[in-house]
Amino acid sequence: MYHDLGNLNISFMTTKEEYNRIRNLELICAAIRSVMNVDVSINKRDDIVIDGERKVSGTAAKLSRIGAYHHCTLLVSVDSSSLHTALNNPALGPGVIETNATRSVRSPVENLANMEAGAGDGERLILRLEEAIARLASEDGDIINVEPCEENYAGIEKIVQGYESWDWIFGKSPKFTVNTSYGTKYPVINGKIDLSGSKEELSIELIDKLRQSHNSNDLRLLSETIKDII
Repeated sequence: MYHDLGNLNISFMTTKEEYNRIRNLELICAAIRSVMNVDVSINKRDDIVIDGERKVSGTAAKLSRIGAYHHCTLLVSVDSSSLHTALNNPALGPGVIETNATRSVRSPVENLANMEAGAGDGERLILRLEEAIARLASEDGDIINVEPCEENYAGIEKIVQGYESWDWIFGKSPKFTVNTSYGTKYPVINGKIDLSGSKEELSIELIDKLRQSHNSNDLRLLSETIKDII
């Protein structure tokens, strides 16, 4: 998922039995149509697209034993240059990373704020979309603003710290392999890279360590690759 201040981030939290991805996406499409005169639909990958082609929302879901969490982002006025750089890292060309993880399918994207003259600026359009979604999702259509802080939600700081930790950022990453131009392959498992039997954690400190290595140019080249990854 890509996040930006120009995104509208939407989550549907239901029981597992009530989970219905298409119904959720159709609700969002209906909300967009009620605010803007655009051709919006759902494609075969469950993306929301404009004119059957340009993507304005991706989607993901997590189903637990009893619950379901359907999450999607709606591109309203994102910084498109940052979006493309994040999704298409120019430093990591073909063959540099090998992984069995599910790869994203590249698609042309669009900001909703660009689609209609008079749609308003990003913040105003986000508010209009929020109001439309609320009307369709509930009988009263009320929007409740919350302040996610420790005072209001005890334990939230611990959750934030968990998502900022090395264990989450690197340790939970799927297994992958880094290939250098020298032809050497370096497996990375649980965030640790195998350097000839010595397993090192991916980190800024590791980059400096590899740069200072006198063993081979390959390790110094590896340091640049890791820098681009993290």
